[in-house]
Amino acid sequence: MAKKIPENEQLLQLLNTPFAFFGSENANRNREGLFRSYANYMMIRILGMFEYKGLPETLNPMMMEKFMLRYGYCIITKVPKNIRNDGGIFTLPGGLGGELDTNFEPTKANVNSPWLQWYKTDMEIGKDCIVIRNDPLWLGLVPLISRYCSQLADAEITLRLQLVNMRTNVLYHANDDTAKEDAKRYLDKIQEGELGIIGGESFFDGIDFDTKDASPKVGASVKDTLEVMQFLRAHSFIELGLNDNYNMKREAINSTETDANADTLLPLVEQMLLERKRGIERLNRLYGLSASVDFAGAWKRVKEDTKLNQEAKKAQVDALEQSEETKPEETKPEEQEEVTEDVQ
Repeated sequence: MAKKIPENEQLLQLLNTPFAFFGSENANRNREGLFRSYANYMMIRILGMFEYKGLPETLNPMMMEKFMLRYGYCIITKVPKNIRNDGGIFTLPGGLGGELDTNFEPTKANVNSPWLQWYKTDMEIGKDCIVIRNDPLWLGLVPLISRYCSQLADAEITLRLQLVNMRTNVLYHANDDTAKEDAKRYLDKIQEGELGIIGGESFFDGIDFDTKDASPKVGASVKDTLEVMQFLRAHSFIELGLNDNYNMKREAINSTETDANADTLLPLVEQMLLERKRGIERLNRLYGLSASVDFAGAWKRVKEDTKLNQEAKKAQVDALEQSEETKPEETKPEEQEEVTEDVQ
């Protein structure tokens, strides 16, 4: 029996694979295939989160992101010219070590590149190389993506079984092996979406039918499963800084409820951007570059929309405060009585 690979390891393998290929249609009928499918498409989205400018041609931003997503960091160093390459600044696989500094962070790095035919050990971080972290805790995104992809794979299998069960509302009781095989072939046709054909009276003679209708109950279960999948997809996007509104109330929602999760969108990805900006600053100082990094695509639009919403709310508050200041003072009841007595 083949050894089962843990889901985190499956995801790490995907990050090391230059190409992701479609398998057979059965790949989406088992848990491992579904997990890998969800992980592949999640990775495609995440790899478009940041846009780098001003990097040298040898420094591939896609590889930088893959290393940071997998290991929680990437190591960038200058490789000398040799018979295999013309030299340049590369991000390379390697490990961290050495004596911890005052912030309890590693001070040394080791790298090795068989393709470039070059390796280096005990490089001093900040002098011989720089390290860019994905996040303050050096976690990467493998644990986060694995959790949601695993749950979505479970929900997908549940949904498929529920949909198959809706194709027939009877149970079959076989009285002998022949009848059992006939029933199995019939149900296999139904499962594949084909019309089953009954060959003769032996099928009816050897099989009893229980016609208890369970379709309303199955239909309710399908709705529940779809809601769970919608919830998981929405929260996986929200964790990654993308707004995906989901409605669990089965009724209309107002704009206040739509914007309720706005404050939860950016904290994680803003930390990721901050670490990249700090890393690029160190890269520029060490190698005399003028590179930069910022959000790209949908993440850039989310940040811009959030900024515009904040400015609009601030403008509304300022306008309200200004109208309160210019509003004429109302005369208090006690003052009105004093004025009346004076007149008399």
